[in-house]
Amino acid sequence: MLKFNVLLQHKNVENSPPTAVGSENAIAHVFAEMLNMTIEYIVDDKEWGIIYDNWTGDGILGHVAIDKADMGYGALYTWAHEYQFLDLSKPVVRTGITCLVPAPRLADGWLIPFFPFSFQMWLWFSVTFVLLSLATIGITAYVTKHHLEYKHHNSKGKRKGTINYRVIFNQSMIKLTQIFLIQSLSFRGRAIDTTFRYLFPIFLYSLIITATYSSGLAAVMTLPRYIGTIDTVWNLAKSDLRWGATQDAWIYSILEEKRPQYKTLLNKFVATSKENLLGFAKTNRFAFSIERLPSGQFAIGNYITEDIVKRLRLMHEDLYWEYCVFMVRKSSPLLEPLDTLILKLNEAGLILFWEKEAVGTHMDMRVQKVVAFYRASQVKQADSPVVKLMWVHVEGAFGILFFGLLFSFVCFIIEVVYKRKEYFPRKPYLV
Repeated sequence: MLKFNVLLQHKNVENSPPTAVGSENAIAHVFAEMLNMTIEYIVDDKEWGIIYDNWTGDGILGHVAIDKADMGYGALYTWAHEYQFLDLSKPVVRTGITCLVPAPRLADGWLIPFFPFSFQMWLWFSVTFVLLSLATIGITAYVTKHHLEYKHHNSKGKRKGTINYRVIFNQSMIKLTQIFLIQSLSFRGRAIDTTFRYLFPIFLYSLIITATYSSGLAAVMTLPRYIGTIDTVWNLAKSDLRWGATQDAWIYSILEEKRPQYKTLLNKFVATSKENLLGFAKTNRFAFSIERLPSGQFAIGNYITEDIVKRLRLMHEDLYWEYCVFMVRKSSPLLEPLDTLILKLNEAGLILFWEKEAVGTHMDMRVQKVVAFYRASQVKQADSPVVKLMWVHVEGAFGILFFGLLFSFVCFIIEVVYKRKEYFPRKPYLV
């Protein structure tokens, strides 16, 4: 009878490794039985470990490289650096690496008036409004100039007067604001009225923009809006959150990435102890890497408890995905029969069955259910009950009203101070 050493992670076994449950461990047992071998486990607290260029190392990877173990497994992926020292088996499963991130928070009511348009839309609207203002002022000044020239021509040499650009600016801005607020305009034959006859498309443009804003505002006030949502790799990279796990092995697959979002994520990754991760979890300012398993379950560290996971949400997008493999020595005679066995077990669906069994044995199922619940609620939002209109829904509108009245009052006081002689003459008017 043959005997081979197997190195696996300490977190997957307790007291008696041969009785441990897990898809990879079950494959190792079937493989040993198929070749009439016995298993001797080597448990290493370094977990994945590392292989150095001088063919030394620690953990699963290092012990297989220095021939202390014949086979290593435990969430090992198709890493390019390790392939220089070890042979990789056929893929056992495809696993996705994603993150549990802090839940988004409900947006402040003060921001509701700005939500109907995106930042880009507000930017384009501002640019358009400025261009329309310049066009209106320019055309009004041109019409006023020709109107004064016409009066001068008919007044037989009398003084033709000058153009008051301040008045033109004020009239133009007031008229444009009235149009975008869907207010009626009065035409009195002035130069500004003539200008808007030439700029009739402004009315159609303002109608479309105003209708779009109104419908968007109705949608925003009907459905709650959240800020700080992190669903994609870009969202996580642009946020101020750090992310991490217990070892650097979580980033081995993206070390050579050249894309900017992954370079940013590499700089934000933190490898630390479970105690520190538990402390980070309580701050609600940290993201935790987890595995998305083919069975629909998740490999979640035990430092994420039920009370903590309720404040976290699962990202829609994976950071990356990988194939989970066994690793053996270079040119090992065990590789070929191991590959054949893995393919047969995948065809039979046993690996998926063992994976579900392992999750049920080693993972906190309440945590699994919380993650699954929020994942389902992200795909299809549950029906929200109808609620009464509250202050939080309209405080943005009241804020605009308050600051508008305050600004108007300050302008009125300034105008009274500078125009005091006109408003309060020393000599009374004669009746």
